[in-house]
Amino acid sequence: MNSQNNAINISLGTEAHRLAKKFATEAKQLVPEGEKEATGQRVYLNTLAVYAVNHYLTRLAYKTELEGSESWNLWGRSPLEVAALKVTGMGQLECCPVWEGEAVFAIPSAATEGRTAYLPVQFGEQLDRAKILGFARGIEILADTDLFFICDIHSLDELVEYLCRIESATALFGEGNKDPFVIKFRQEVDSELLPKFFLEVERIYREEKESQQPELIKNLLKGKLVGGDRLTATQPEDDSKWLDLAATLLEKLREIWEE
Repeated sequence: MNSQNNAINISLGTEAHRLAKKFATEAKQLVPEGEKEATGQRVYLNTLAVYAVNHYLTRLAYKTELEGSESWNLWGRSPLEVAALKVTGMGQLECCPVWEGEAVFAIPSAATEGRTAYLPVQFGEQLDRAKILGFARGIEILADTDLFFICDIHSLDELVEYLCRIESATALFGEGNKDPFVIKFRQEVDSELLPKFFLEVERIYREEKESQQPELIKNLLKGKLVGGDRLTATQPEDDSKWLDLAATLLEKLREIWEE
């Protein structure tokens, strides 16, 4: 599935290692004596991985929010094993360190939900550069996933298209859009579940036959495809209204995704 010919190398200089050392030192103060060494090493690598992905995405003109990322401020917040990078309009990406020669990368238990994508970042012994190998989509990681095979990841070329779709869908349905359909849609759908919803809609759009897409999205709106979560605050009277909502949604998304 993956072509590592598209992998990107990022040089790691003094600033990257300064931050990694700083965060590793802070992290070791938060754990018992017997866990300090392993925790410090993990946070050091995590920091380098986030640094590399942040550098790559900013080079592509994406707006990242390091200070708002779960992994960038250790004091009094998320589990130390996460390596998340927040990207404006696209949620959090998990940056997963992996050593050269390893066939799998680890998924922290605290990061199996709420991530837009997972990016394995490969390191050699010198830690002088990081290689971003590709990505896995957020919906490919299940709640009990702890390891993911590198041979199953997608290329970085696909990542750009994927992030563009998620970003454009999120922007289209932002609160500032006064389009009557967008306003109606936001009234029907719980805004907190929109990121998860659009990840599944993107999968349907990409993988399923066009003739089946409205029905699948109708079911998604009714809460059948999102782990039991109900996406709506109020219920239309019958399935035909759900189907109309799904069909119009698809029309709006095709307009921006097929440009």
